[in-house]
Amino acid sequence: MRTKAFLAFLLLCILLSGCGSSRQKEEIKGRESLQEREGSAETVDMTDEEKRLLCEIYPMEDRIRDGELYDYQKDTLDAFRAGMEYLSGKYPGYAFEALSVTPATKFDPWMIVRIQSGDSGIWELKVTPENGGYSFADTFYNVPLAGDYDGLLEGLLWDAGMEIRSHTEFTAFRDNVGPGTTAEEILEMGRGLPKMTHLFIEDPGYTEGREAAVEAVQAALKDAGADGAYILYFAPLTDIGSKDELEAKRLEMDSAAFTI
Repeated sequence: MRTKAFLAFLLLCILLSGCGSSRQKEEIKGRESLQEREGSAETVDMTDEEKRLLCEIYPMEDRIRDGELYDYQKDTLDAFRAGMEYLSGKYPGYAFEALSVTPATKFDPWMIVRIQSGDSGIWELKVTPENGGYSFADTFYNVPLAGDYDGLLEGLLWDAGMEIRSHTEFTAFRDNVGPGTTAEEILEMGRGLPKMTHLFIEDPGYTEGREAAVEAVQAALKDAGADGAYILYFAPLTDIGSKDELEAKRLEMDSAAFTI
């Protein structure tokens, strides 16, 4: 009986040892396959910014800092450089800083670069490999255009007898909207250029007055063909200051949302 138990134990140890050996072989094979897939690294001259961005994405930071990149890392670098060149050409006079990069994947076949220029806020650049090159789109056009469009809306509402502050953000990636686009052209694009506009009006202080204000604003915007999503905020008289001050306090205000 003891002999049978011992033999059973010995057989179990052999089987477990075989499983462990098999797993090790598979792991080694996987690492070798990965090395074959990556191939040899290419030495590339990079700026400190490019090295920082790649180190945030990929492991083996020391190798990246030495400029040694595998093919897929070089592809990411090439796409990033093409995107930054596109920005410089589209927006002359702006100096861009790349904050982070999300490389293309098989699920999302495009790169996203988060960018800023001075204190302009954070915007995004999309770089998509296409026909051996790249296509580009961005949201930075908000910076040169949003102010002009807000001025147009404020003028339209002023003509309708209302003093309102406007703060618009265009939410879609575009390649064909930029410094040469006028506020009137944006108005004509309508829903073809998605946007969210925050409007600030002096709070009348009572429910009926607010309902009347919402109806008047909606009617004026509809007559002007100013399609979009809106939130109308009722600001106390003492809070009708700069747009930045209003934006900072808007969550404390009563509001009404609507679309045109």
